[in-house]
Amino acid sequence: MKKQLSGLKVNIKNKIFVLGDSFSHMGAPSPLGRDTPNVFWADVLYESLKDTHDLIVDSFPSRDVQTIIDNWIKLIPLLKNDDILIIGIPFFTRFRVPLPKEDYMSVNWDSETLVTRFVTHHSWYTTDSQVIYLNGNPIPKKELDEKIKFFEQLFFNNESVEKNHNEVIESLYKLTPCNKYLFSWDNMEHKTDIIEYQKDIENKIGWSTMHDLYTEIQGYPGALNDFHWDYRFEKIFGNYMIEKFKK
Repeated sequence: MKKQLSGLKVNIKNKIFVLGDSFSHMGAPSPLGRDTPNVFWADVLYESLKDTHDLIVDSFPSRDVQTIIDNWIKLIPLLKNDDILIIGIPFFTRFRVPLPKEDYMSVNWDSETLVTRFVTHHSWYTTDSQVIYLNGNPIPKKELDEKIKFFEQLFFNNESVEKNHNEVIESLYKLTPCNKYLFSWDNMEHKTDIIEYQKDIENKIGWSTMHDLYTEIQGYPGALNDFHWDYRFEKIFGNYMIEKFKK
């Protein structure tokens, strides 16, 4: 029996890996009602490739670029030629804080696990981690906020920060062995040719947010002052990804 089982081949599909922040996380409310699944561009792409690919999403609202880069590096040795990697790059100002072990976030597939041990500072307040420690001593919230604010201001629209991140991203892009696409909802002053920025995307396929939808219909599934993509653009962007990775 063992001999027979050892000869069996396990059919492991290729993967669609999605890394990023809220623009790569869960999508937008559906016009079919609050009890229906969100419309998510990655699901649109997956639906067209589900016979050959599994969808693995490692994204979190307001995730910082360093954590995204860290997880990209961890993935590189695991990527196969026919895998797809799509990364949403946020602006470079967000700062992260370490999570305690019990709050680590994990994404699992096949026999692999990708562990995230950091969360963006302001996202930390929405996690279960009530206290951040420095050398075993708790840091008061006010003190942490003040220190993070200083570094956020230091990094904001900083040429050195943007150019250095771009060089790292360009190097990782060259080392990544699979099909890949990088985009950003931001328009940075210092750009790289391997990222499609907000204006690049808008010029090609448009751009529509939940705020735009709200101003048109004055209600759900629009959302006042929410500038994430609405369900219409989630579909458009998903179809754009289908075209990008069409064989």
